[in-house]
Amino acid sequence: MENPQGFGLLQRGRQFSRFEDLDDRYDLRPSAWITPKGDWGKGKIELVEIPTNDETNDNIVTYWTPDQLPEPGKEMNFKYSITFSRDEDKLHAPDNAYVMQTRRSTGDVKQSNLIRQPDGTIAFIVDFTGAEMKKLPSDTPVTAQASIGDNAEIVENAVRYNPITKGWRMILRVKVKDPKKTTEMRAALVNADQTLSETWSYQLPANE
Repeated sequence: MENPQGFGLLQRGRQFSRFEDLDDRYDLRPSAWITPKGDWGKGKIELVEIPTNDETNDNIVTYWTPDQLPEPGKEMNFKYSITFSRDEDKLHAPDNAYVMQTRRSTGDVKQSNLIRQPDGTIAFIVDFTGAEMKKLPSDTPVTAQASIGDNAEIVENAVRYNPITKGWRMILRVKVKDPKKTTEMRAALVNADQTLSETWSYQLPANE
C-alpha cells in the first residue's frame, strides 16, 4: 500500500442493549479515524487483537508500519489528523457498504418436516448496509466473494435482500477441519465486477 487515505477503529454497535454495562458504558465510547496528510510512502496497516481474559482490557489496536524503517536513532515524521466520533455513518464512504452486525450460530439444514437439524457446521449471519446500497433494487444480483483458510471449507455461501435494513444479508456456513486450530475467513459483497462493500474479516479462535 502507498499513501493510505485513512484508517482507524470504528464501533458498529451503539445500542445500550448490546452491552448492558452501566459502569463502563461501552455504547458511548468514540471511534477514532486517522486521516494522513502529505506523503507517507509505502507500508501497511496492521490490526492486532491482543489476548485478554477480561472485557475491560482494551485489546484492539491498529497502526501504520512503513516499509522503509528508520535507522536506529533516526526519526520519522508523519502528519495526520484524528477524528473522534460516535457517528460512524459519516466516516463511511457512501458507495462503500459496511457491516452492521455479525451473528454466529450452530449450522443446520432444514429437513422436509421443517425441523432444523445441526450438521456440524458453524453459521455466520452478516448484515451489510450503506447509503448507496439502500438505493439498489431489491432484485439486484448481489453475491459474496468469500475465502477461508486451509483449516475449513465453505459449505454454503448465500446472499439475500434484507427489507428491514434495505441492505443485504450474507449467510456463510463453514466446516472446520481441526477445532484446535484458528480459522481465518474474509468476504465482501459484489454485483458482477463491482465491489459493493468493505471486506468482512473474521477469526474463529481455536477450541470454539
